[in-house]
Amino acid sequence: MARTNGMSAISYATLLLAFLLIISNAECRISPTEPAAFLSCTQVHGAEVGDTCTTIPQNFGLGAESFLEINPNMNCDNIFVGQWLCISGEFTGSTSIPTATTNSVSSCSQIYEFQFGDTCSAIINNFALSAEIFSELNPNLNCDKIFVGEYLCLNGEFTS
Repeated sequence: MARTNGMSAISYATLLLAFLLIISNAECRISPTEPAAFLSCTQVHGAEVGDTCTTIPQNFGLGAESFLEINPNMNCDNIFVGQWLCISGEFTGSTSIPTATTNSVSSCSQIYEFQFGDTCSAIINNFALSAEIFSELNPNLNCDKIFVGEYLCLNGEFTS
């Protein structure tokens, strides 16, 4: 009889542990972050070899602080070639950011900020793009390693 009670205790303990794991997983679900105050990026620069958080704003006549404000999700220690960085834009409340004084590497006329839950496929479908054009506009984009807040080009031309 003691053995049966011991098995019942183990069964109850196992069920309790499973229940606690289910609750903790439900509480740990990732939820979207609040949208940034930055709404619209009007000009972008495709990062090149040697670009840094110091050289990019200098090359485009921006203050370092303004550059970081309009690129809130950028990691200065991990800028990669082809990464789209905002060099001109507007905040909510009509606070303007200085416009770049020189041309960027590419001319992008429609920019999209990657949101929580987005996928490259969904963006391509939602904006009626072909996968080929999307890839040409975002040549170094890795759809498996894209981050919320990253800017994508949806329409534009490359300059030589």
